[in-house]
Amino acid sequence: MSLWVYVCVFVYAAFTYARTYKQCPEESCSEEFKKHSQLSMHVTRHGLDPAPFKCNWEGCESAYKWASELKKHQKWHKGVGDLYSCT
Repeated sequence: MSLWVYVCVFVYAAFTYARTYKQCPEESCSEEFKKHSQLSMHVTRHGLDPAPFKCNWEGCESAYKWASELKKHQKWHKGVGDLYSCT
């Protein structure tokens, strides 16, 4: 095979891979994503995964799906901001 054939095969494979989409596992959702990380974030928003980030402040039972949200919440406990209140 010539070099040209190898290049064509490589380019075809690259474009084919780029067009492969990951489907959301939720039955009522038709969203598709190019990257697995995007699908993971989307699935978390659906609520299919429990909120793994729990507040460790005494008497607080708040839990969040995102570490960044927990961090904002903990700032509220420390008096840095009034972003969230415990429910």
